[in-house]
Amino acid sequence: MYYSYSLGTPLKSKQTNPVPSPIGKTLPAQDFWTFLALELLTGIVKKPAIKDYWSTRAVFSTPIFSKAMSRTRFEQILRCVHFCDNNNQHTSDRLWKFGKFLPDILRNFRHSINPGEFICIDESLLSFKGRLAFKQYDPLKRARFRVKYYAIVDCESKFLVNLKIYLGKSTGEESRMIKEFGMGGATVISLLRKYLGKNHKVVVDNFFNSPKLQEYLIKKKTFCVGTVRPTGKEMPRFEKKKLRKGSVNVYTNGTLLVEQWEDRRQVNMLSSFIPHKMVESLSSNPRNSRMKPKSVMIYSANMDGVDHFDQKMAPYESLRKTVKWYKKFAFHLFDLATYNSHIPFKHYSTNPADPRLIYKNFILALIEDIIDKNRVQRIPVGRPVLVPRNVLSTVLLVQRSRSFIFRSRFSKPTESPANPIVISVTLRENASRLHSSVKIVQSDYV
Repeated sequence: MYYSYSLGTPLKSKQTNPVPSPIGKTLPAQDFWTFLALELLTGIVKKPAIKDYWSTRAVFSTPIFSKAMSRTRFEQILRCVHFCDNNNQHTSDRLWKFGKFLPDILRNFRHSINPGEFICIDESLLSFKGRLAFKQYDPLKRARFRVKYYAIVDCESKFLVNLKIYLGKSTGEESRMIKEFGMGGATVISLLRKYLGKNHKVVVDNFFNSPKLQEYLIKKKTFCVGTVRPTGKEMPRFEKKKLRKGSVNVYTNGTLLVEQWEDRRQVNMLSSFIPHKMVESLSSNPRNSRMKPKSVMIYSANMDGVDHFDQKMAPYESLRKTVKWYKKFAFHLFDLATYNSHIPFKHYSTNPADPRLIYKNFILALIEDIIDKNRVQRIPVGRPVLVPRNVLSTVLLVQRSRSFIFRSRFSKPTESPANPIVISVTLRENASRLHSSVKIVQSDYV
């Protein structure tokens, strides 16, 4: 399980400015597992507000929430959950709020799979409208304010191997690397640090790609293909004359290959391992079949890794509105861990008819398994019963006209009272007080 670290260690709710809460100093892992399962379930069962999940209305109720955990307890954990101690602040590190949680979960990702021949690097965005210095603004998207991060994905299995949050100028890249390769190139080198020298083939877009980056990767026995900006440094001078549709111009310096292909618009490809070759792109509609450069075909087949997990997770994301960006990103990491755990499950599954091969059914099975293995005994909250301590909790109430008779079971015969115990109980009936006597008239001994 990719999030075993946060669940194996009790979470501290005591902070510099603690919120009054009956949780106590530590949170049992059993409670947090149940909380996490319900949080994942909110991604499948969509409701407007948290309190609606505990609604008892017939047209709106979801009984599993109230059976697994009370709403008060769920909100207490959601409010108090932290991943570090606020007394140990690091103002120079914008990710200090994650503590060891973020590096530990990313290490588990990296150790879970050996990437194949092709890996792709691309950016992904998480919507967030709160106050944050490094959030991104894109007026063309519906969610205009977002937190950006870069991800590396295995192209064959679509497994997310590693990610890096964009923090602006303080992202952590060396100024020398940024000056030489640009922000995109420095990010690629940072993400690939564990995979250099293994003959991987990296697929990137024009934000990351450049001739200087590819020459550096060749020295590290790593190869690259992707689109490139025609006006970038060390790029050849292209002909200003517009090409006919389907025609290609090819440039090379002996190590790198640049292809300028005219399709519906101009496409510029830069590769360090693919020779120039035109291949036929087949389509169900014969009119759409046409010849394309081989580099374009490889790029199109392998560049969808990040888009794949974005599309697969989007309908089931368990994200709630919050002003604390690190909490929202932490729950996004839980969703990523669930997505990643589904990939090896499919790989090792021997039953092609297993319904859990579908991602939604896998999440539901995971939630049910977590709740069953971490079921907490609920103690009902209410007015205490006014009976002796030696009486067990099992009490049978039998109504006879206006008197109530309690039949109790005592743990030992010697604890039986000599005389019936009379308790005055006040009942309200039609706004008038009615006093009834409650008598323990019969005892069944164990």
